[in-house]
Amino acid sequence: MKIMSGGMAPAWPSQIHGKLTSLHFGAKKELTPASLKSILADIRYKEGYYFVAHGNNPNNLAIQVTYMAPDNFEPGSKAKIRTGTIHHPISANSTPGQVVQRALVALMAVDEHEIRENFKYKGLRIFHPHFKLDDLSRFLERRAEKPTPPDWVHTTKADVQHLLNDCTTMDYKLKVERAVQAPDNKFILVVKIVKPPNVTVNPCAVANGMINKRITFVTGKSTTKILRNLMEALIDEQRREIKFDLRYKDFAMFSNEVPISHVVEYARNRNIR
Repeated sequence: MKIMSGGMAPAWPSQIHGKLTSLHFGAKKELTPASLKSILADIRYKEGYYFVAHGNNPNNLAIQVTYMAPDNFEPGSKAKIRTGTIHHPISANSTPGQVVQRALVALMAVDEHEIRENFKYKGLRIFHPHFKLDDLSRFLERRAEKPTPPDWVHTTKADVQHLLNDCTTMDYKLKVERAVQAPDNKFILVVKIVKPPNVTVNPCAVANGMINKRITFVTGKSTTKILRNLMEALIDEQRREIKFDLRYKDFAMFSNEVPISHVVEYARNRNIR
């Protein structure tokens, strides 16, 4: 299992099981700016990520993520403090567990934003989160009136690699390690993210553990399906990483490493049906 930055060791499942109660049960107290700040102070993720409490009374509380990352639109820029632009509202009736889950959602939104900004196809940010949607809608409406060229179909591993040669994620290349034929005219693809020798290490990519990561996903064989399914697979993989690394009071509450048998026992004991 991984060791968190700062030398913090992850909780073992037996330890996690004993701490589940503190998240959801006990007398409910109204959430205040001070208590929200206190709960967020017990949440840990990777180095450079912080959870900020907003609001000056129980009726306008929100959570925001701040993190260290370079400006994706300034090549070669150094990492600096950035903010997840969305404030995630949180009810005054929320338990500590619901606050932690809201923080998890905020963190996932930030990292998905980074993944979409940093993916390029033929040098273009085709999944850019900052598209002007009204402008895009008008363009697509006009474009629909014109003939659409056929979507290229890729039938071999070499075909898929040729397509991914035009793609980068956080300036890193994508190598197809396996392309297994699957039913319904689909592929099971295993794609590895590799750093070219001439590319400087991206601090954001290091923080997100992207180097040498392998992504496995099922996809159709057209260019559109492969690229869209690749993006979804990158996001899903990052969400698994987040759940593994996020800690509340030093325990990995959302990790897939927690045995289901422990969660079942907990739900049975608390009569959660």
